[in-house]
Amino acid sequence: MNAEVKTEEVRRGRFWVIPAMFFLFGLPYLVSYWWFYIGEVPDFGTTHHGVLLEPAPHISPVVVEGADGRSIAMEQLQGKWVLLTFVPSSCDDSCANSLFELRQIRRATGVERERIERLVVVLANDATEPRPLAIDPEITRGALITEDASGQLEPLRSALRQRLPNLENSLFIVDPRGDVILGYKASTPPKDIVEDLIKLLKVSSIG
Repeated sequence: MNAEVKTEEVRRGRFWVIPAMFFLFGLPYLVSYWWFYIGEVPDFGTTHHGVLLEPAPHISPVVVEGADGRSIAMEQLQGKWVLLTFVPSSCDDSCANSLFELRQIRRATGVERERIERLVVVLANDATEPRPLAIDPEITRGALITEDASGQLEPLRSALRQRLPNLENSLFIVDPRGDVILGYKASTPPKDIVEDLIKLLKVSSIG
């Protein structure tokens, strides 16, 4: 009798193995597939701290000149999460602090940081030639920086200004498809951005 009871318990235990495996391993891929190919993020009832951009402005596959003189193809960011920020060419203390926070936000995601790129767009605030950011280069090491002198990113800037009029030191999260999905004012606490970013990284296995 005891043997029959134990056999039944084992059978019932095995019954839950497949559903459990699906929720642990299959569901994230299903969500990622839906997000990447259908273009909609399921509503899980979670909150976010940024401004949800709907419809999401898209980063066109243009090529811009980097601050180091080398070309940056926006297409190379496809498949990656991107932290996008806009800073003035005359980078003051608040600008330097924003760039420092940008680095720290990426680092705060731990091992997931390899899935994240940083893109810094320098805004020309006068008629003079753009100049290198006068900050500690260690802060922006590894980030992609462009003055976009050719204006290739102007359509994107215009679209984002409609949502957040003051782009200086603001921050945006770009998904692996190149859609700018969340925007944050310069005053947003970094921990709030980290919280949103970690949620997104958990939901998506793409990028």
